[in-house]
Amino acid sequence: MKKNILLFFFLTTLTCFSQQKNISIESFRTNDRIFYGSIDDKYDITIYLKVENFSEDHLYVFSVKGWYYYNKVKKIFL
Repeated sequence: MKKNILLFFFLTTLTCFSQQKNISIESFRTNDRIFYGSIDDKYDITIYLKVENFSEDHLYVFSVKGWYYYNKVKKIFL
């Protein structure tokens, strides 16, 4: 019993000291996104948009390209 407690303490201490202490936060921007929805609650659609350009003069103004897809028809429309 004494050996088990000593082994547990040793492994816990070893695990604590072997972990990396530095934490960093990285920021990233997603340039594309897929949206799922429906038109008139009848036609299920999927929309893909990708950011092409950011406006330097105005905040939150983007140029996007993409496609939409009627899930029932299974054809992509550009």
